[in-house]
Amino acid sequence: MRMVTVRETGNIPTRYPVLMPDFAPDVYEKEQAAVGVRGSYLAYRSDVFHRGAAFAESGTSRTVLALAFKLAASDWIGYDEAQSRSNSTEWTRFVEQSSPRDLELFGFPPPGHEIWDEELLRRTHLRYPKLDLTAWKEALAG
Repeated sequence: MRMVTVRETGNIPTRYPVLMPDFAPDVYEKEQAAVGVRGSYLAYRSDVFHRGAAFAESGTSRTVLALAFKLAASDWIGYDEAQSRSNSTEWTRFVEQSSPRDLELFGFPPPGHEIWDEELLRRTHLRYPKLDLTAWKEALAG
């Protein structure tokens, strides 16, 4: 597990909580290993930037019990959603060739949802450069 302290990331808007290495190399440079002995646990707040990391040795494992709270209106947040695979090339390819309705079936907020603003559209374009964002831009423009 790799983590970055809230002190180091307090200036990052938490409305857009996913940081990819290409977009935030300075955050990745500050990450620290969260190492524990067998049987230990790690608890952290949802505003702590974190990621899983490869194990140094074979035959080791990580067990995750995900317990989270969310705002009722945040339908796209869930542990049974595609989030665990959201960084794969297959998921990127799927998103970039899908319609807004297709994506909504997988928890992607639809055009017109209150979460969309210019900054999130910009970040979505960075993450999915081939995704046609016309419907989201038109809904935002009203």
